[in-house]
Amino acid sequence: SSFIRAAYLRELGIFQMIGVNSNKAEFKQVYDMLTVRAQTKEQGDEESVQIVPASEDEDAAELHSKTGTAGTYLTLMKAFVGIGILAMPGAFAHAGYILGSVCLVLISVVSYYCSILLIHTKDYLIEQGAIKSSGPSMSGGPAQGISHHVGVGAGVGPLDASVSRMSESNAGTNDITPSSTYAATDISKAGKSGSLSHSVTFQELGLKVFGQRGKWAIEAGICVSQVSFVCAYFLFIGDNVAAVVNKDGIFGSGTFYTLIATVAAVPLVYLKSIKKLVPAAILADVIIIFGLGVIFAYDFITIDRVHETVSAFTPSGLPLFFGIAVFAFEGINIILPVEQSMEDPKKFSGVLRQSYVHLTVVMILLGALSYSAFGESTQTPILFSLPDNDLVKSVQIMYSIALFFSVPLQMVPAFNIMESYPFYKNVFGGNMYVFRLLVIVAAGGIASVIPNFGLFLNLIGAVAGTATAFILPSMLYMTALDKWHAWRPLFCLIFGSVGGLIAFIVSCIEFAEG
Repeated sequence: SSFIRAAYLRELGIFQMIGVNSNKAEFKQVYDMLTVRAQTKEQGDEESVQIVPASEDEDAAELHSKTGTAGTYLTLMKAFVGIGILAMPGAFAHAGYILGSVCLVLISVVSYYCSILLIHTKDYLIEQGAIKSSGPSMSGGPAQGISHHVGVGAGVGPLDASVSRMSESNAGTNDITPSSTYAATDISKAGKSGSLSHSVTFQELGLKVFGQRGKWAIEAGICVSQVSFVCAYFLFIGDNVAAVVNKDGIFGSGTFYTLIATVAAVPLVYLKSIKKLVPAAILADVIIIFGLGVIFAYDFITIDRVHETVSAFTPSGLPLFFGIAVFAFEGINIILPVEQSMEDPKKFSGVLRQSYVHLTVVMILLGALSYSAFGESTQTPILFSLPDNDLVKSVQIMYSIALFFSVPLQMVPAFNIMESYPFYKNVFGGNMYVFRLLVIVAAGGIASVIPNFGLFLNLIGAVAGTATAFILPSMLYMTALDKWHAWRPLFCLIFGSVGGLIAFIVSCIEFAEG
């Protein structure tokens, strides 16, 4: 049907933006498969349908087109909504339903603002000629647009004196190869010639502002985040499958099923075709919506009154709340490619703001309602607090299946980065199978020894989340525009650094105490 086909194409577009597909030829092959014309000829009482590949003009018009506001909104919500939202009730149990709500709004505002800083850094570098891009910027023009939106004077930054030096130092070289970046190319401008235009990446900003070390830092943050997500997926799958099929521990523990999921996932990371991943991605979207509906239903059924063990303010639990909330908002890596894929990038800030508002409302409702309903018995993920019946078990299994098939989506961008470095060839001889096997086994091994799902999410958010979402965007902006005196980006930098450090220390202490 046209609806399924549209969903299929939307997933393909998202894969392209996050760098999942490895080459244009494969992407074009999928387009040729999908873009077909049905030629119906009546032959008596029967009809024959001939499937004919569409022309390149039709491909370019329908599938290489830029994204509108609705498509951008759906892409952002898909990027943000994941297993982190299932940990929010447990996070609220640490901080209290009122304090947790206030802090979640603050983290949401800072996350949104840092995303805007990242885009304006990109726009400023393009305006200064330090980097090149294929389309209009969100600010819609020169540095004045940046100043107006961010709220600080654009002024003259240190790049004005060094643009020519950076251009000379990069002459004759590829700044960042497509295999090592998120969306290093923009297929929306691919024409009949088949050439792809350049799309600015997070890593490229780090390279231009801080040099090679900046690129390394950003790529390290991305790799740590992606591998950590997979560890969390394996842990979630193991615990939930064990809870469903092995309540009495007869058929093995959660660790056993975590290791089984790890072994079973190995063939997935060898897939060379994104076509095989699209149905699983669509399934995951449906499962998430269905699962959230089930959780909200049980919240309303259970919460005839606020549970007597519920607390409104628990400041001592904020460090355990902070990292989980940051993890739940993780999505900074997709901001630049999504913004550059829009038909009108000037509308992106409004769409992003709308996405953050809606996501924050859903998280507050889920966190506060679930915590109010289950009180001190609130577990992470919240599925473990729901009644032990067939409906809940089905949700647990469906979530586990969706996450299992999402493993390659999380790992391929990290693999693209890691496999672009010399150690991949020097140590592993460029053998993809050996390298990816070791990485996946290491991720599963880490997941198998993690004692607490919520603490692990808090640790990820405290380290990788704050680095990529708060610290690096703020530092990139203030350094590029020489705005270290601007209080808002400076606040974001301090907020992420101090909050992440405290959350990291408290998480390590909790892990040590068991």
